[in-house]
Amino acid sequence: MMMKPMIITRPARSLSTLRKLCAQTKKELEVKDYTGEHHKRAKRVYLWGNARTGALGVPKFLEPEKPDRSPVFTQSKPYNFHWPVRASFKVKHVAAGYGFTVYAGRSRDRSLVMVGCGINTDSQIGYHSDKGSPVDYVITPQFFELPISEEDGAVCRSVACGRAHTVIATNKAGNSV
Repeated sequence: MMMKPMIITRPARSLSTLRKLCAQTKKELEVKDYTGEHHKRAKRVYLWGNARTGALGVPKFLEPEKPDRSPVFTQSKPYNFHWPVRASFKVKHVAAGYGFTVYAGRSRDRSLVMVGCGINTDSQIGYHSDKGSPVDYVITPQFFELPISEEDGAVCRSVACGRAHTVIATNKAGNSV
């Protein structure tokens, strides 16, 4: 139901008239939930924006599967990102920097998993090499490791990204590199 905008051309004559208008507006704005009581929420990751650097982590945007398709450099609508589900990976934290994205989560065996994609000129999403030289653009999500022992039960508390860096806060101290 489309709500008509309420335009008050003159001030309400009394407080009771104003209250009636407010009650009417609240009634029109009521939200109904039509899900069943046994409905299970689906955990999904949606992404959109500039795909040019690989920051969205969807290789078919930049390298279309069909030869007659042109690359998608800007995804203007939300796109359901299926990769974490296919990789058996539960996303807990997401952060985006200048042209790159970092995901933190848990794998099926409950181990800490870090994944990154996009610009990697300063190894902000880990060190990835191709034939001995560092990779500057990672267009598919790639796992990277933290210097933390999995036996300690390390948990990622938060992730933040900037222009060319990533900061990950954990509950355990790791080994310095």
